[in-house]
Amino acid sequence: MNKLSKFAFMSTAAVAALAVSATGSAEAADVTQIPDGAVINPETNNAFHESQIGTSLASFEIINALNAGKDIYFKLPGSSAFVNVANGNLVNSEVINNLPALSYVDENGQQTTIPGPPVASELKVESVSAINATQVKIVFNQEVDESSAENLDNYYIGLTKDVDSKFVTDLGNTGYTAELQKDGKTVIISADNVTTHSIWTDKHTGAQPIKTSATETVLENRTVYVQIKDIKLANGKLADAVESSFVAKDSEGPKFASTSYSVEKVDEDPVIIFNEPVVFDIDASGTVNTGDTQFYLNGTNVTAAVSYATALNTPAAKSAIKVDLSAVAADFELEEGNNTFEVVGLEDFAGNSTTPSRITTTINVAESAVEAPKVTGVEQVHDGAFRVIFDKAIAASTGTVTVKNNKNDGNDLVVTLNDVAGAVLDTTYLGAGVAYIVEFDEDGTYSAVSDEVYQGANSVIRTVEVKDFKDATGNKTGAKHTKAYTFKKDNVAPTAVSAKVINDDPVTGSGDQDIQLTFTDAPFNGLTQIGSGSDNIILKVAENGVTATVAVPFASVTQDAPTANIYTLALDAGNTTPLASQYASEADLFDGNGKLKAGITVTLPYGLVEDTNDTDTPQYKAGYQFIGATLNVQGGSSAVVPQTSQANVEYNADLNAIEVIFVGEDIDAATVTNKANYTFDGKSVADIAGASIEYSVTSGTKLARIFLPDNSVVRDGNYNLTIKNVATKSGAKMLPTTVVVYDVEDNTQPLATAAKVTSDNTIEVTFDETLDVVAAAPVANAERNFKVIVGGATYNVSGVVAKNTRTLVLTTVDTFDYNKAVQVQFAPDASNDVFVTDVAGNKAATKTVTATKDVQ
Repeated sequence: MNKLSKFAFMSTAAVAALAVSATGSAEAADVTQIPDGAVINPETNNAFHESQIGTSLASFEIINALNAGKDIYFKLPGSSAFVNVANGNLVNSEVINNLPALSYVDENGQQTTIPGPPVASELKVESVSAINATQVKIVFNQEVDESSAENLDNYYIGLTKDVDSKFVTDLGNTGYTAELQKDGKTVIISADNVTTHSIWTDKHTGAQPIKTSATETVLENRTVYVQIKDIKLANGKLADAVESSFVAKDSEGPKFASTSYSVEKVDEDPVIIFNEPVVFDIDASGTVNTGDTQFYLNGTNVTAAVSYATALNTPAAKSAIKVDLSAVAADFELEEGNNTFEVVGLEDFAGNSTTPSRITTTINVAESAVEAPKVTGVEQVHDGAFRVIFDKAIAASTGTVTVKNNKNDGNDLVVTLNDVAGAVLDTTYLGAGVAYIVEFDEDGTYSAVSDEVYQGANSVIRTVEVKDFKDATGNKTGAKHTKAYTFKKDNVAPTAVSAKVINDDPVTGSGDQDIQLTFTDAPFNGLTQIGSGSDNIILKVAENGVTATVAVPFASVTQDAPTANIYTLALDAGNTTPLASQYASEADLFDGNGKLKAGITVTLPYGLVEDTNDTDTPQYKAGYQFIGATLNVQGGSSAVVPQTSQANVEYNADLNAIEVIFVGEDIDAATVTNKANYTFDGKSVADIAGASIEYSVTSGTKLARIFLPDNSVVRDGNYNLTIKNVATKSGAKMLPTTVVVYDVEDNTQPLATAAKVTSDNTIEVTFDETLDVVAAAPVANAERNFKVIVGGATYNVSGVVAKNTRTLVLTTVDTFDYNKAVQVQFAPDASNDVFVTDVAGNKAATKTVTATKDVQ
């Protein structure tokens, strides 16, 4: 019997019997009284009843349609009346709201009741945790309403338990988005643009952190208290306020988001996604350089070909990297099946490195059907325009973008994709043909007079619709994207991010020391310039109970071109002339060695910098002046017990050693050379067989050299080094310190992994990493390291030519019978010399491999 046949008509006698029973004058023996509440709630019980009776009951109209007009009777709560819903009578939604059970009467007058789902329990917060410096995760104990869960003003945040400030309205925390996840219980609050906003400021993010009051922000390692109010449950019921807290700390390095990755073709650029935003090509001083983090694909170093997968600045975008195969080599491709991808020394925004430093994953090449393109994002790029982003290139002049009620006059703005008069292709965006700029305010001048869209407001909400777009072949049409977006004007002044001590000659580390100032400017371009202020910069330093106050002229600050948001405050240790009689001289900021003292505070005046109305990102109004701030200056001279830092650790390529300079007094040499006090790439140096440490003191420089044995570093890259327990002779121990050793060289020997017979006198031998060879060129003297063994007989090699950077082609002096078992032996020659090396200069290891055959 079809499950729907349960909903059958009642006989006239049954109806009569029910009517009589309701009045109490008679009771039909074959009819059970239907209890109060025997109705279905179409809003909350739909999924549950679908599992019970096999269809979705979204409303009583659907019941009516499925039963083709047959009588279905329900009893109203608290009433003796029965309602025949098959005749179009709908039960009042307020009456049936939240009632859990469905009862029905079959054609024989028998009642059956299907119990409803469990009544929702009290809303609780199971956990609040920092995912990383740009994202916070909140997990509820049950499903919640999407609209209320994604309203940031329902979240109150502070550094004490007395929390009473709304996230946006009271604290002004714009630039963040709350998104309810697929499970219906988890909310993730993310910075929209990680270059301008963060949860807290960390090693690789100087962006604006979340404000917790008018003067405070979320700080690293601090406990942050969260109250959540006005959240509704999934059934629409308003929940009680709840509270929790989290610690603003990220202590785990990045990991691969998946155990493996797939592409469709061998020439498709693979995209690798991590579980959090990552940074690479950042050296110890914060300067962008190529080659710090190392990436390898099937043993080939592809670092120079790796970039972020997109130009977006969302946490998700900064979690995805791409390998441009064409940038590796002209004919470079993936191999059919599984490919090995290695990462060495990749860091997250907090500076945590991958653990261990070298991690690997698999990229699988598997053909799949072409999918239609889809819209992956809409982001505002300046006051009058936004960018539409697709997951792949789309066909020329297909699709439209509509901004509903654009100028609040009832008229829509409709533009065509790939049209110079409409949505213009964004050629600056990574990923060819995937992003388009739509200018929703066509004035161009962005003056207050021509403010047609905002009409004087600072922000507007507009619905954007993208439809009728096709893939590059024109065969697949993508699904329509419709969503309301908030567009806003750039009316935010720059803010100060940090101040730190630097050398005015960063190359040699010599000369006077200055203070580097970093600013940020939300929400779009982030560009700043010297402002129109004139007041002095004030610096203070306290020593032995005496505070020295120094005034430095406004003109002492210069902008570090071309980095728009970094400025240098120039100081002079030899300047003994105060700016005015009430101030000390600049010399009072420096110690006897010409180094700036620790503990300096700097007060930056109003108008020191201002934002810039850049031509690429125009504003209705520019020149918002920095309002001033007082910052603690990071760095400065202070050291008593032994200590080291990132700036004092480097890799000496000539000696193949890690060099660590210690600062301190009366250092116990035995603690410096104790291998147990060092951990390299997650492994104690004491456990690395053959490792050794030397210590010397020359002209006051206290230097330790850590020598790592052969085959202990698999790939070039950056590796973590932790140092602890180095002490003075009196026993005062240093603080445990973890640094990154940049540009550690591969000291692992290349190894032959495969051999393939291609004719009766040629064999191809493949190694596990990139060799120091030139494609199609002979490898000098390499024939002296190879022997070919066929059926027990040895054949000498006459020449070796590189097929590519990993595969060598051997030619034997004599032909051989390739139908017999063939082996290739690699070993040092009679003089114990080896002529096959990797790019780091490591000589290939002795190895014998059995060859396969590829002879037609």
